[in-house]
Amino acid sequence: DKIKALSGVYFNWNANPNSDRQIGLIAQDTLKVLPEVVVGNEKDGYGIAYGNLSALLIEGVKAQQTQLSSLSALTNSLQSSNNLQDNEIQKLNQALALLKTDNQDQTQITNQKISSIQNNLATAGSQINLLSTKLSSANALLSQNSQPVQELPFYQFKNASSELSSSLTEQVIENNQFSAKYSAPENFQELAINLGIANQLDLSGKDQGQSYLVYDVYLEDSASLEDFHTELGNIQDQKEIEWIRSSHPFFLSGWNQVRLPLTDGAKTGEIDWQHLNYFRAYFKLSANASIKFKNIRIETKASYVPLAQAIDARNLDLLNNIDQGTALKDIFGKLEIQALTNKKLDDNVSELSQNLKKMQDQLDLVQTQSQAVIDFALALNMDNLIYKDVSGNVNLGLGNLEATEVKAKKVKAEDYVVSENSDPLKNNVGSVIIRVGQQEVLVKNEKVMYDSKIIVTPVGSSPVNWVLSDKIDNVGFKIKLDKSVQFDIAFDYWVIGVEK
Repeated sequence: DKIKALSGVYFNWNANPNSDRQIGLIAQDTLKVLPEVVVGNEKDGYGIAYGNLSALLIEGVKAQQTQLSSLSALTNSLQSSNNLQDNEIQKLNQALALLKTDNQDQTQITNQKISSIQNNLATAGSQINLLSTKLSSANALLSQNSQPVQELPFYQFKNASSELSSSLTEQVIENNQFSAKYSAPENFQELAINLGIANQLDLSGKDQGQSYLVYDVYLEDSASLEDFHTELGNIQDQKEIEWIRSSHPFFLSGWNQVRLPLTDGAKTGEIDWQHLNYFRAYFKLSANASIKFKNIRIETKASYVPLAQAIDARNLDLLNNIDQGTALKDIFGKLEIQALTNKKLDDNVSELSQNLKKMQDQLDLVQTQSQAVIDFALALNMDNLIYKDVSGNVNLGLGNLEATEVKAKKVKAEDYVVSENSDPLKNNVGSVIIRVGQQEVLVKNEKVMYDSKIIVTPVGSSPVNWVLSDKIDNVGFKIKLDKSVQFDIAFDYWVIGVEK
């Protein structure tokens, strides 16, 4: 699951956008999935420790190998079933050598037996085909990730064309990119492409579930971007997929790559994947600025062919295989005993199904018993219990107490006691504001002593640097900023006095 959540990308360095294209991971995206391989921080910049990915890839290969082993076991079971059929046919041939009869009545009886055997054979064929279907489903798990990624160009900006339209101004097409000027602050403008029949893209033979719309967009000033939408399909507002602003990456000033999964957009109609011809990006900025587009393409994988389809299913279908069916009917037509039927084949298939169910039941039982042992062990661990001792105290063991709100008149934490006080000069909790142009403030509080513990927290998201500069016995304490700011800063505080 972690490997599937990672997204490999093509990219160019912002510092040198015309350099050779690179491949790798986006650190900010990888941080959400696998923080262990991301180095650096938001202030100085992030990087990827690609060597650390080897452990994840090893485990991914092992997981796929486990699936392959399960598939191999299912294939072996199917082969065993086929071997049993071959043995039955061999016994039929041996019995045929012993049969000698020309009696018309016996022929009539034999014809009745043939009808009964054909019915049994139809049931056996259905059961065998069901096994083949299960084999196909198992293969799908392995085949989905085995196809190579393909890049299919949707539109390259090579010259002026009636297929391209835009409400932007100062339009220029050169170096396989479209450049223009956004000239309508606070209003939406767009770039739209409607391909002719000869240039439409055919995605019908591809796996849309693993396909992405990818293009590059340049913003002169990303801070002015207020909204951004992308559409792809056949007809605007009728047969299209639309991605809203939150589906797009965090845009920076300069070139950005947009990579949108086809399954994540909102559909307004049934898309004709064989004639993909419509693309549109529309956006709103707060100021006039340059904007560019290039390299609109589809990243996709070919639809996979399950391994089970490589096996001729007719070889498993005794009822519909002409050669096998004719041979068996000829044998059955000359039988005079009822022992040679397809009942054993039914029994073999049924036994295989029962064994698989028994294995699953045993696995479920082991898991249930293991969880019961874990639960019982946890119940015996005093560190995991909440209990009330003989003194009336409620103990949490080694656990943490989390609550939306805790109300108490007095809270004791080892050597420190905090209690409420309604006197404004003696209150141990409160708020204070450092106004614009100030660098420090004195918080008056007669409870403050030199050895008091004071918790101070700035309110809001604006970053400030501050210190608790002085504590004056029976007077209060000071909060000091490293420099004056251009906005008011509020602080919450909590004074914890040492119990005397």
